[in-house]
Amino acid sequence: MRFMNQIRLPIATVLVFTVCTTLAAAEPPFIPRRQDKPPGPPLSPEQAIEKMTVPEGFSDDVRRTRPRLDH
Repeated sequence: MRFMNQIRLPIATVLVFTVCTTLAAAEPPFIPRRQDKPPGPPLSPEQAIEKMTVPEGFSDDVRRTRPRLDH
């Protein structure tokens, strides 16, 4: 009987951990506000520009710069 009392806590701990991780894994994907589906994979700058829409009279382009380091 003493053995059963000593093993209850570790078994309960493992059981609670298993249930919590299972519930966390079943969480639905994050959907940002005002969207109907999760975001897709990251795009390259060129791919992002192809998907952009800009108002008439404006243009878009890719600019690459070096980080500015102030000493």
